[in-house]
Amino acid sequence: MKEIAPLHFITQPVQGLSYPELVDQVCTAGVRWVQLRLKGVSFLDWLGIARSVKWVCQRHGAALVINDNPYVAKEVRADGVHLGQKDMDPVEARKLLGAQSIIGGTANTLEQALALSMKQVDYIGLGPLRFTSTKEELSPVLGVEGVQQVIEGLRAGQVNTPVVVIGGIESADLPLLKRHGAHGVAVSSAITSKLDNLSVTIGEFLSV
Repeated sequence: MKEIAPLHFITQPVQGLSYPELVDQVCTAGVRWVQLRLKGVSFLDWLGIARSVKWVCQRHGAALVINDNPYVAKEVRADGVHLGQKDMDPVEARKLLGAQSIIGGTANTLEQALALSMKQVDYIGLGPLRFTSTKEELSPVLGVEGVQQVIEGLRAGQVNTPVVVIGGIESADLPLLKRHGAHGVAVSSAITSKLDNLSVTIGEFLSV
């Protein structure tokens, strides 16, 4: 089984910072898993930004996972790809990227999570925990109880794929999510809104 970090940072635009500059800041503060999410850019722009971010991640020893776009992941030799429900099927992505690549998939229900496990994803991104403005076409909010029910359903089905909870996560959520069986969390705004105190913020996420 591939090593899946307990804290995933998902990029979002930050005024005054390029994506490589943003990633450099969060990695300097302790992040070791970056999911590069870009919206509304051309394939060539995707490649250029991804290559620059990959260089930053390599310098910090951080994994780089590309959101939605397995072709970019293949071109820049990223560590993997994270696929939404409307993206390439994980089985096809595995054929494209190879056995060594990390492939994660998004789920909002137990049925979706079980389906992803059958396609041998390396982790399941489960959410949203609560409302988040960083995600368009947001799926129904699960809440802690919904997350717990999905994880319990997976375990009852003998599925041990790591579950990473996403959607409006704060560091205070971690102890309860971990008790309910979550492997980790994926965050964006909780980090980018506190760039002036990054080390403390990321330390709170990593200390649980």
